[in-house]
Amino acid sequence: MVNVKKIKLDNSGNKTTTSNTTTTTNVNQSKTINSNSIPSPPKTPRKLGLMEKYVLANRLWTTKMFFGFTVIILSVLYREGHSINIPRTICMLMSLCLTCAFSNLVNTLYDYKLGVDKEECPSSDRTMFDFGITPKLMIKFCYFNVLASYFFILPFWIEPMFKDTFWPVLVPMVTYLNLLSFFYSAPPVSIKYRGFGHFGIFGSILFVPSLIYYASTGSFGFESEFVHPLTFSAISFCLFVFHGNTHRDIDTDRDAGIMTLSVKLGKTKSYQLFFMFYFVAMIYCFFLAFMKSNIFFTLAFFTTIKSVWNIYKESRVQQEFYVDIKNKSPIIAALGMVSLSIAVLLN
Repeated sequence: MVNVKKIKLDNSGNKTTTSNTTTTTNVNQSKTINSNSIPSPPKTPRKLGLMEKYVLANRLWTTKMFFGFTVIILSVLYREGHSINIPRTICMLMSLCLTCAFSNLVNTLYDYKLGVDKEECPSSDRTMFDFGITPKLMIKFCYFNVLASYFFILPFWIEPMFKDTFWPVLVPMVTYLNLLSFFYSAPPVSIKYRGFGHFGIFGSILFVPSLIYYASTGSFGFESEFVHPLTFSAISFCLFVFHGNTHRDIDTDRDAGIMTLSVKLGKTKSYQLFFMFYFVAMIYCFFLAFMKSNIFFTLAFFTTIKSVWNIYKESRVQQEFYVDIKNKSPIIAALGMVSLSIAVLLN
């Protein structure tokens, strides 16, 4: 606002002053440009180091399950009075986790090659699109994981108590796990893409608790009261986690022509099977409570049912799982296995 004074002469020659108020446009405001009208330049993604790419590519969240296996077997070892060899247990655990991560690498690579994961699809695995990871680098990571899985079992070769089982049993078992991890996704077998992924998970998890037990005892647990009975419950929990992820990807797998078990069953039956795996594990826990006369085996039900119920409430309308299922279901399974280990200790 600017006040303008006007001076003029009246009839007698005297000066009179009048004041008019005029509105002027602020020059600074007229030059002000709305910053929202100019699009901000695209953000350049931060360049990741080799180690960061390796961690992301291996999808290490899938190895949460090994924490549950280890806790169960450590409780069994303590309950049976065996000494726990921490260095050998860590070495065995590293070897097993690397075979699992190798499976993740091969799966990501072939999902990318076959068009299951697409850059324009937000729900696809973003490993090959957002982090500067190339197929050539993924292949190098695969070689590293396989070699490292054998490297971590070398301490067993030195120990005298394993000399009779290292070459005829341990090395073939690690080789079997690596081959299963590779052909889970890779042709010509491609277990996952033929609808048999659940059998692949079953075949791999079947030996994991026994190998962890073997690291401290030199035995695969056939004489143990708990190792193999608890292995069945561990397998049920793993299938619960695995099927949650395959059901989440049912639409993208169907569009890409991938015939997983979820695609074969259809959305409704696949959704029901997810919860069936959970209840099979819980029924078996109640069965163990009856057979072992130990009510604490039912802890697995009471510590996990609320989380499973929440998943059901969030997904029952559309019968679809979203990205969060890959974080929730492994935690539920790990919590269930920790509860089983507590039951072993309280037996």
